[in-house]
Amino acid sequence: MTGKPVQGERARPIQMLIWYPARKGGEPVRYGDYVRTEATDEAFDRTAAQVEAQVATVRKEIETRLGAAPAAAMLAQRM
Repeated sequence: MTGKPVQGERARPIQMLIWYPARKGGEPVRYGDYVRTEATDEAFDRTAAQVEAQVATVRKEIETRLGAAPAAAMLAQRM
């Protein structure tokens, strides 16, 4: 921070997601679904393959910390 006024564009796009159970018996949002949204939080133009790669990286990090079974349980947890 310089204390000087910002020059140029100050706005940035933000990702908005609305999860609403629009139909009876719909699927709940799981933590793994939330992890997927992080892949496009600031880079909206990522391909499906890039999103999957990011999700795989996060999954591997969680598995490394917790172990495979606890990581799977955590990712399946309802939000």
